[in-house]
Amino acid sequence: MPARHDGSPPQTRIGAALRRARERRRKSLQRVADEAGIAASVLSRIESGVVKDVKLTTLAALAKVLDFSLDDLATEAGLLPRVKGRRLAPLGLTVDDLGPLADALAEASRRLDELERRAAKPR
Repeated sequence: MPARHDGSPPQTRIGAALRRARERRRKSLQRVADEAGIAASVLSRIESGVVKDVKLTTLAALAKVLDFSLDDLATEAGLLPRVKGRRLAPLGLTVDDLGPLADALAEASRRLDELERRAAKPR
């Protein structure tokens, strides 16, 4: 369950969301760090909210290892609204209200995720 926005800085909430995702998947800090290509000490500092400026490529690598998108990470951290029971909470709309636009938005989101994955790959 995501943490509610408690006024803590975004890096603290993102770190906590990463830790929850890692623990739900029963992966050790060392294993996730190794798979993401970063030092375990760096991941520990990210999860603790000590690191204030995490590179997008690092977040993308961690999200990939933990099998979720950057949108999922932002939602889990309380930085984006959560879709609750097919209702877009801040807008008061259901996904069905969006009609064909919902499919287009989903496809655009998938394409952005793919671009982020490609950008995260070392060249």
